[in-house]
Amino acid sequence: MGANVVMNAETELTASEIDARIVGGTVATRFRDTVAKYPDRVALRSWNGDTPTDITWAEYALRACRVAAALTDAGVTRGDRVVFLITNRPEFHIADVAALLVGATPISIYNSSSPEQIAYLASHSSATYAIV
Repeated sequence: MGANVVMNAETELTASEIDARIVGGTVATRFRDTVAKYPDRVALRSWNGDTPTDITWAEYALRACRVAAALTDAGVTRGDRVVFLITNRPEFHIADVAALLVGATPISIYNSSSPEQIAYLASHSSATYAIV
């Protein structure tokens, strides 16, 4: 098997076949397609102690669209960069997709970063908005 072949449980695809399947796709269009295909399946799960909280793809999309609308109302437009300083929780993923839906570029900064690192990353990314 050559380096240009990808195998999964169903089939074997060449790099050109993969390219043909994804041409024109974006993260936002793949998100939309997944929501349409699996609206009631669990997309995100978080835990509060022993209690899980599930968010379906449909709920994920609704929340992401609401945040995208809020970002738009705040002035975020296509091509803007948005810095994120959020722990690993559902709200991070919702805001991340929301930025993509608006056409912005999300930039994640680790919460363990020092104040100097955060300042450097925020300023050098040319971010015009931040979600913390």
